[in-house]
Amino acid sequence: SDSSEDEVAPRNTVGNVPLQWYKDEEHIGYDISARKIKKRDREGRIDSFLSSKDNDDDWLKIWDDYNAEEVKITKEEAKIISRMMKGKTPHANVDPYPDYVDWFEYADKGHPLSNAPEPKRRFVPSKWEQKKVVKLVRAIRKGWIKFDKPKDEPNYYLLWGDDTDTADNKRQGLSYIPAPKPNLPG
Repeated sequence: SDSSEDEVAPRNTVGNVPLQWYKDEEHIGYDISARKIKKRDREGRIDSFLSSKDNDDDWLKIWDDYNAEEVKITKEEAKIISRMMKGKTPHANVDPYPDYVDWFEYADKGHPLSNAPEPKRRFVPSKWEQKKVVKLVRAIRKGWIKFDKPKDEPNYYLLWGDDTDTADNKRQGLSYIPAPKPNLPG
C-alpha cells in the first residue's frame, strides 16, 4: 500500500505480543522502564451509536486494538476489504483466471520436443507383470480361481411325432439342382 499510515511508527510500544494475553488486565503491556501501559477507554456503545447517526462517514472508522485508536479508512480501502470478505480478488481489474497463452509454436517444427532415445523399459517386458501372470496361472492350475463354464445349449427334441414336419423336411421337389455343364471346346 502507498498509504502514509504505513510509514508512521506504531504508537504502542508493547512490542509484537499477542494482545489476548492482556485481555482481562487493566493494562495493555509494559513500556521500556517496566511501567504498565494503561488501556485507553473506548467510547461506550450508546455513544458510538449516537455518533454513527450524526456522522455519515462513521462506517469508515475501525478500531485498531494494537495502537488503541480509531482509524479512518478510505472508500477504496473499504471496497478492497469488502471484496476480500466475499472471497474475491482485492482489486476489481485483476482477472484471476486469464486465458492460457501457449508460448510454444508447434507448427513447422522438424523435430520433437524431446529428442531423447526411447528408454529400455518400453521394450523389455516388465518383471512385475510377469510375476503377476505366473501367480495367476498357478492359482488357475491349483483351482483357486475358477471361471464360469460356458452354458450348453439345451437339446430339444419332439416327444410326440417324428421329424418329418420340421422346416428342413418341408421342402418340396429336388433338394439338389446340378449346375449346367458347359460345352466342350471345339
